[in-house]
Amino acid sequence: MIGVFDSGSGGLMVLRAIREELPDADLLYFGDLAHAPYGEKSRAELFEVVTNAVAELRRAGATCVVSACNTASTVLQGNYPELLGLPRDRFVEMIEPTVARAAALKQPLLLAATPATIASGVYQSALNAAGVVAKSVALPGLAAAIEFGAPEEELENRIRDAFLEIDTAVYGGLVLACTHYLLARSTFERVFPKLVVLDPTRTVSKRVRETFGRTERGGGAVRFRASADVSLFRRRVRAMFGPDTPIEADTWSGRESDKIEG
Repeated sequence: MIGVFDSGSGGLMVLRAIREELPDADLLYFGDLAHAPYGEKSRAELFEVVTNAVAELRRAGATCVVSACNTASTVLQGNYPELLGLPRDRFVEMIEPTVARAAALKQPLLLAATPATIASGVYQSALNAAGVVAKSVALPGLAAAIEFGAPEEELENRIRDAFLEIDTAVYGGLVLACTHYLLARSTFERVFPKLVVLDPTRTVSKRVRETFGRTERGGGAVRFRASADVSLFRRRVRAMFGPDTPIEADTWSGRESDKIEG
C-alpha cells in the first residue's frame, strides 16, 4: 500500500494524480490537519511532525511513502533512515520531480513556496545544480489561508503583496512549490497571466508509477485518515473522490473545527 501525506488538503491533488497513474494500487492518505500548515514551522518542529506523519502511515500498513508536501520533502531529503525505516527506493518526495519539470521549461523562473521551504535552501541548490535561473519568493500565511477557506480576494492580495517588488516580466514561468498553492492555481494564473504556471503533480505521479508501479498492485482502494476533523477537508476529499468517501476517525482529535489552532 502506498502511503501519501501532507499537512492538509494540498496533497489531495497529488493523490488524485497518483490514482490516475496507478488505478490498481491501494492508497492511504494522511492529512495532518492538527499541525497544519507545515510551512511556517521551525526545522525542529518539522522534523517532529513529519516523523510522526510517516509513522502514522507505517502503522496503518503503508509499505512505501510519498511526501505530497514540499516543506516536508526538504526535511526528508537528508534523513531517510531516521524518519522512514524504509529503503530509499520506497520513498518519493516532491523536490526532485519538481526541479526536473522546472528545468524542462528552459527559462528563468519564479519559485513560490512557504517560508520554511525557502529557508531550507534545498530548492535553490537543486535548481542551481540543474542550471535553472530562479528567484525564490516566500508567501507567508498563504498555505493556511487556502487550507482553512479564506476568501478569494484575500488569497489574491497575499499573492500580489508577495511579488510586489519583483519584475515578473523577466521570468518565463512560476513554479508552485507548495501543494496547497495548487488549490489556488487559477488565482495565480489570474495574477500572472503572462507566466507559465507549473503544476508538478503529473511529474510527481509519474515518478510514483515508475518507482512503485511494479510492486504496488491491489484492489484500487483509497483510504483517508486525518489528525483533526475539519469540515472543509472532508468536503474537498468528497469533491475529488466521491460524495460517499469515508474518512477514518480514529486519528481525529475528536473536535469539529473550521480552523486548527496552533
